[in-house]
Amino acid sequence: SLGLVGSEMCIRDSLSPEPPPPPAEDFLVGQWTFNGVEALVDKTGNWGEIELKGARFVDGQLDLGPGKLALAADYTGPEIREKTLVAWVRMQNLDVRAGGPLGISHPARDQFDAICWAERVPNRWMPGSTGFWRPQDIMKFDETVLSPELLQIAISYSDNDEDGQVEVSLFRNGEFLGSYEKGAIPTWVEGEAQALFGPRAYNGNNPSGAIDALVDEARIYNAALTQTNIKELSPVPNAPAPDEYLVGHWTFNSGEELTDSTGNWADIELKGATVVDGQLDLSPGKYAVAKDYDGPEIAEKTLVAWVRMQ
Repeated sequence: SLGLVGSEMCIRDSLSPEPPPPPAEDFLVGQWTFNGVEALVDKTGNWGEIELKGARFVDGQLDLGPGKLALAADYTGPEIREKTLVAWVRMQNLDVRAGGPLGISHPARDQFDAICWAERVPNRWMPGSTGFWRPQDIMKFDETVLSPELLQIAISYSDNDEDGQVEVSLFRNGEFLGSYEKGAIPTWVEGEAQALFGPRAYNGNNPSGAIDALVDEARIYNAALTQTNIKELSPVPNAPAPDEYLVGHWTFNSGEELTDSTGNWADIELKGATVVDGQLDLSPGKYAVAKDYDGPEIAEKTLVAWVRMQ
């Protein structure tokens, strides 16, 4: 733009673009993928391992239902004030109500926020919170989607006016369903937060409500993500089963003592070693070799053996 300063003419650059906001990953304080050996683990390292209370893992998903819940305690991350809860779910029964796939709760007092399923209105998602301090019913249509179809549900909590009042926004599959301002925005700090899976609240070891769903992934951000942020999120794919990478497998069991069950190697040549009761007996001068590999290329690899030392 052009402007006069005294008797001089100057050109001022007012069209420089503002720097882009930090990526959503910068605000990630809880991420559970429920995959493989990491099924119990928060990938950000801010929470203790998940404690299963009837819930179980099924094909890289957390299976929730009545009497089937889980929680992660011992939060050690940064303060959570503005936040976003995100979960990818496959609903199994729409009639199980008043719980949710993800919530955040104080371990010692009645303070929680949760993605809540059908607590007040059947077949609708809503923000759940302590004593209905923060919820309003803003979803205007009934949910009908059942497993195997995947839903992304997200709720953001912001203090845009910096007046201590929370603005709550609800999203389904990245689409904005509505928002409202109601109640004070709570704060969650180290040692005073637990992540809930199944109930909307968990006070005095008493779960409130349930949801019948498979949860593919759940995340907590300590910022109110925008709709664009939320649309861009996607769950981490399930890790392939270890068997998909198996290129050599010897059990030494009767009938297949010398055989690689993957078919990639020729039969074992015993060079002093013997097979005893389904085990390969090795010692000085007693060994075995399998040759003629014809499987896929091996670069990265893992070697595994179960042994009994003699």
